[in-house]
Amino acid sequence: MRLSIRPKKVVDFASLVLQSRVDKKLSQEALGDIIGTTGTHICRIENGKQKPSIRLFWEICSWLELEDYRVVLFIAELAEKERIPYR
Repeated sequence: MRLSIRPKKVVDFASLVLQSRVDKKLSQEALGDIIGTTGTHICRIENGKQKPSIRLFWEICSWLELEDYRVVLFIAELAEKERIPYR
């Protein structure tokens, strides 16, 4: 029997934040309070209307315990879109 390993679907950062926050049963306001911003700001990030600052990005990743490979994929995707060298 042969097993095939399929990579997990790559999602954008906004969807990743939303799903992770919901999984941890946090409101947008609660997450905002924890990381030092507003619930409105979290809402805009989750809707893809605003990108977080580098500091806020790492705060979100830390508090939501986002998996490293997904974060790296997001950074690579962002660098590709912005044409930023990331290697």
